Amino acid sequence: PPPPAPTPAQPEHKLETLEGGIRLTVQLPLVEGMSGVELNVQSTELELSSKEYHLQVPFSCPVDEESCAAKFNRKKRQLTVTIAHA
Repeated sequence: PPPPAPTPAQPEHKLETLEGGIRLTVQLPLVEGMSGVELNVQSTELELSSKEYHLQVPFSCPVDEESCAAKFNRKKRQLTVTIAHA
């Protein structure tokens, strides 16, 4: 039988509260681009999943998931997600 797939690791991340919203910075050193990364933003939490990583971040207050902006920096292999408060 094939070896079991490795369990995705929780990436290093930082959640900051901004005026009018929040910013989540996630370090993804094993990811080269966003093609294999799934980002699911809801009003109370964010979930990121890929082959290598899995992260669930609850928010302290509701956000407007429609205002979500995600940007991946290939050089730093870092994802920055900015979301406005609801």
